[in-house]
Amino acid sequence: MKPYFIYLAVWVPLVCQAQNSRESTVPPNPGTSAIKTRPTPRRKSRSDLVRQRSELQRNYFKRHHSSYNNGGHLALITGIWIPTGAIRQVGAHPEIGFQLGGKRNGFEIDFSMIFKFLESPNYYPAMIMDSPGLTRHFFGGYIGIDFRKDFFHRGANEMSLLGGVGLDGWDVARPNIRTRSVLTHNFNIGLGYRHYNSSRSYFGINVKYNFVDYTVGHVVDFTGNPVTIHLTLGGLF
Repeated sequence: MKPYFIYLAVWVPLVCQAQNSRESTVPPNPGTSAIKTRPTPRRKSRSDLVRQRSELQRNYFKRHHSSYNNGGHLALITGIWIPTGAIRQVGAHPEIGFQLGGKRNGFEIDFSMIFKFLESPNYYPAMIMDSPGLTRHFFGGYIGIDFRKDFFHRGANEMSLLGGVGLDGWDVARPNIRTRSVLTHNFNIGLGYRHYNSSRSYFGINVKYNFVDYTVGHVVDFTGNPVTIHLTLGGLF
């Protein structure tokens, strides 16, 4: 019996040691470990969602703003020509026209052609066939080169400094009457606003103050600096 007890005393500790070693080498269950250590996500509040959406919109327009800054440009223009000073007697007149040019890195240059029309509400003095007379006829326009420089943009909204140089004037008599027309230089400055959409088109408004001298040519003997307010519908291509 003694050898049997010696055998058990040696064999049993060896078996237990081997069992413990095998259990220590088994990797833990990754799913169980992850479930125990994973933190519970915090539910976002309404203000967090609004803030996240606003941030996404800002990032979108910031990332795509270069597309609004580069390309050819075409716009239709409608608005009103508002005289100041002595030329108020010819009255305000509607305007319609277009711009064609290009834009790059926030700077735009355009060729502009704008017509103003409708008879004057009042008779005004003018030289007709080299003789003084009274007329209500009024049809003219502006042709020139206009400039635009962006100074502010947020999202799809943009504001710009405006400037331009060109020729301005109108006819004081119908085309079948041979007479001279009012014609002068025009230097203008102003502010512009545009709201873009995802297709690179926009609508906007331009307000300009025009420096002119309608007495050049001696067709009329009064002048003043008109204000123009234009609504624009255009886009980049």
